[in-house]
Amino acid sequence: MKKRSLVLIGAAILFTTVSCVKEVYVKPNPTETDTFLSQNPDLTDFDKDCIANGVFKPGMQSKTLHFLLGEPKEKTTKQQSWGTQEVWMYNVGGGKKLFSIEDGGVVGIEEMK
Repeated sequence: MKKRSLVLIGAAILFTTVSCVKEVYVKPNPTETDTFLSQNPDLTDFDKDCIANGVFKPGMQSKTLHFLLGEPKEKTTKQQSWGTQEVWMYNVGGGKKLFSIEDGGVVGIEEMK
């Protein structure tokens, strides 16, 4: 029983570490931001907040990520059991970040050392 509990706790810590990467701040150009916001009136308040604060979080739309960081250095596609997932890689904040994209949204962020 003890062993199973330790395994579950370890798995929970690993999952939390992978999905809760330190926030990275970028400073979007105010003119470009205004243009992007006017061209994308469907953005959620969550996405607008990410842009205003220059942070990346799971739940933001992939077009918001693309606006903030531009074209990814590398894109790969993975076939998961539940569907197709893209992984966008960027060099950000002195390291590599992998953004998992599903159905046009960021579902995970992983920091590579």
